[in-house]
Amino acid sequence: MKVISIVDDDYGIMFNNRRVSKDSVLNEHIIKMLDGGKLWLSLYSKQLFGDYENIEVNQEFGFAGKDDFCFVEDSEIVSYALLTGSSGRA
Repeated sequence: MKVISIVDDDYGIMFNNRRVSKDSVLNEHIIKMLDGGKLWLSLYSKQLFGDYENIEVNQEFGFAGKDDFCFVEDSEIVSYALLTGSSGRA
C-alpha cells in the first residue's frame, strides 16, 4: 500500500478535531497522482474525493493491495506495519 497523509508544520493530521487536508487544489493533485488506482479511505474522508470513482470506504488498510493508495487523516496506521511484519521503510 502507498500511504497518503497531509500533515501540518508539527506533523499533526488533525488540529482541534478538524482536518488539515481540506484543500481542494491539493485533493485534485492527489487524484491526478492516483492515475486511476484504488483509493482506500474512511467515511470521514470520503467527502474530500466525492467525484473519484475507484474508492474503497474501509479503514481496514491492512487489506489494501501493494499498489493501492490509503488516505489517512483520522486514524493511526502504525498497527498495520505490525500486522504485516513490515518495518514501514522503503
